[in-house]
Amino acid sequence: MAMEFDGSSQSFIQQVYAMAKQAAEKLGIQPEALIAQAGLETGWGKKITSIGDKSSFNLFNIKADKRWQGDSVTVQTLEVRQGIPTKEYATFRSYESPKQSFDDYVAFINSSPRYEKALQADDSESYIRALEEAGYATDPQYSEKILRILNSSEMKSAVNNAMNSQPVAMASH
Repeated sequence: MAMEFDGSSQSFIQQVYAMAKQAAEKLGIQPEALIAQAGLETGWGKKITSIGDKSSFNLFNIKADKRWQGDSVTVQTLEVRQGIPTKEYATFRSYESPKQSFDDYVAFINSSPRYEKALQADDSESYIRALEEAGYATDPQYSEKILRILNSSEMKSAVNNAMNSQPVAMASH
C-alpha cells in the first residue's frame, strides 16, 4: 500500500496507526505519543525530508551520523542553538518505507543510553519529557508541542477513527 501524506492529521494517523502501535508496544508507551511526535516532526507527513520526489520516510527526523550505514538525505533545517533559531544543513536517515522508520526509531531509542530515562517512563508525558531532557531535539519547546498535539481533541478523534477502522483479528478455536 503506497502512503500518501497530505498534511491532514486524520489521514496521517489512519495510515500510521498500526505501525505506531507495534513500535509503541516495544517501547512500553502509548502509540499516540509516537504519532504526536511523528506528526510534529513531519507536519503530519507533509514535510518529510526528501530528495526531489523521493521521500526519506523519516517520520522522526533521526539524523544520520557516522554509525548510520544506510541511505541519507541532506537538507536545510532549523536548529535552536543557545536559544537562537539557526538555519543549518543536516543529514537525515532515509528509509524505504514508514514501517522501516518506526522500526529504526525503536532500535535508535533502545540502543542509546541517553534515552534510558525515557524507556523507564511510566506514561507518555514522562516519555516525551525525558526525550527532550536527553537532547532528542534542539527546540526548547519540543515536549510541550508534542504534548499539545497528544492531548488535543483532534488527536483523540483521529485515533478513535483509526482504531475503529483497523482490521480485527479473528480468534481461532
